[in-house]
Amino acid sequence: MPITIQELIDETIPDNTVLILGAGASVPSHGPSVSDLIRHIGDEFRIDPFGLTLSEISGLAERKRNRHDLIAGIRSKFNGLRAKGALLNIPLYGWKSIYTTNYDELLEDAYGRAGRPLKVFSSNFDFTVQTDPTAAKLFKIHGTINNDLVDGHVSRIILTDLDYDATQDYSEALYERLKSDICPGTQVLIIGQSLADQDLRDVIKSAISINQKTMQGGRITLLLYERDDNRAQLFESRGLRVAFGGLDDFVNALAKKIPDHIAVRKDTDNPLDIVTSLRPVTLDVNEEVDPNRANSSAIFNGWPANYADVVRGFTFDRTVAGDISKFLKDEARICAVLLGASGVGKTTAARQALLKLRGQGFLTWEHKSDHPLSSKNWLSVAQRLKAGAQRGVLFIDEAQAQLYELNDLIDLLVADGCGSLKVLLVSARNHWGPRVKTPNIYAHGKEFHLSQLNTQELDRLLTLVESMPELSVLVETGFGGFSRPEKRRRLVDRCEADMFVCLKNIFASEKFDDIILREYATLSPENQDVYRFVAAMEHSGIRVHRQLIMRILGIQADMVAAFLSNLVDIISEYDVNARKKDIWEGPTLRDRWDHR
Repeated sequence: MPITIQELIDETIPDNTVLILGAGASVPSHGPSVSDLIRHIGDEFRIDPFGLTLSEISGLAERKRNRHDLIAGIRSKFNGLRAKGALLNIPLYGWKSIYTTNYDELLEDAYGRAGRPLKVFSSNFDFTVQTDPTAAKLFKIHGTINNDLVDGHVSRIILTDLDYDATQDYSEALYERLKSDICPGTQVLIIGQSLADQDLRDVIKSAISINQKTMQGGRITLLLYERDDNRAQLFESRGLRVAFGGLDDFVNALAKKIPDHIAVRKDTDNPLDIVTSLRPVTLDVNEEVDPNRANSSAIFNGWPANYADVVRGFTFDRTVAGDISKFLKDEARICAVLLGASGVGKTTAARQALLKLRGQGFLTWEHKSDHPLSSKNWLSVAQRLKAGAQRGVLFIDEAQAQLYELNDLIDLLVADGCGSLKVLLVSARNHWGPRVKTPNIYAHGKEFHLSQLNTQELDRLLTLVESMPELSVLVETGFGGFSRPEKRRRLVDRCEADMFVCLKNIFASEKFDDIILREYATLSPENQDVYRFVAAMEHSGIRVHRQLIMRILGIQADMVAAFLSNLVDIISEYDVNARKKDIWEGPTLRDRWDHR
């Protein structure tokens, strides 16, 4: 039976823990996965990657050209990588030793930024070098990205089957070292992405073999981001324990257990380097703006644009983003609330606003919405900003899920007079409206609403899809064949300037329907019933009205107002006969399914 993250944390003592990191540790810092490397080599060397492992396609690429070109191609995927989030907190704890299957140098970056000594082992020659006894030990199972034979180094990046054969001595040295690390009371914690990762499975088998041969009774635990109950049962039958979660979850929970006084970092201008427990649950916008990591498929698939997409120019300016940034520049303002229905571009607009504020000297962060918010820690950040005459802004998406801590944070900021930290909240109106909120949100803030595209935004959207090659190739053929005035007319008349419907008409992607499904999934069963029946009847051509829905679903008259409040921006009513308003009012679904 898998254990919980909290159970894992309760028994973790860093000094007696051996960390083994797989691909899952590098993914949040944009490190390439094995599949990414295989695709890149296939494209670079014109080799069909289907069915090939990394070692196989690397061997073919080296034979087709040479090792120098292979290494250069691999290194291009690691250019500019910097440690982010939870990885930055790894140096704060005195791990017994660290092993990694990754080629990247993210851990080296994290230790360097923390000012902590680190000795890296990437070949058997490194075992003969005298080292600082206080330095953390990092063993790179497959070598390191900047050391290879092509550079004159004795170590190599282990890619091909020949590399594996040539580094047998190094593998045996690692095996002996790991054997000495596993002793009574030691915990081996293997953090990876998936049990389907062959490299990770090989490491697990080695750890099991060592533990069985030494008979030392060391505990081996797997922490996996991708849940796989079937494979987990197989490993549990061999004496391993399995927990599901990511590195962020683990380090965030560990920070709450370990006293703050041991988590000391160099003093910098970034408050998160002092309030380190926020690192695993916070995106630092400064580390997310590399335009080389932009992906034009986000808008095509109905997902919000990330910061790199905005910087790269894959989005069009939303008017509300400028309004929010202007509002939050006022010293007296503490928060802004952006409300709207699903699919209108709230998250993208909020990220645009953050980038505008970043350009005006603000420190900018985004809370990871799948983690709880800490009002105490963010108050510490606000106080540090105030003391350093700095300004910062925190963006919280799906803010209704964090409302208890948000109310506390806003009240604390007001009471402490910390206007140096601004808070930008985003939520759907139907989730935001019914909940209890502190009056300080409105006494020191303002609501902004996002719905239909205005005239300027429609023009910007058309200009974007016509001028950006990465987007223009995705435009649906039928729409792309119209003249500019006809395109604009269709977006205004047929799509009613609704962001979701406009994008669906431009790109004709069925993925946009996922927005509706995600919106539907957030509703209570009672509200889902109303949503379903109104959608089905409108799609069938039935003219829906209040009395019809009340009779079908058995809704009492005094409950109608509550339903409309919980479905605001999704279902709205219009007057059929103003003189008989109490009898005839027609509910209508935000008409999205029929605009195909």
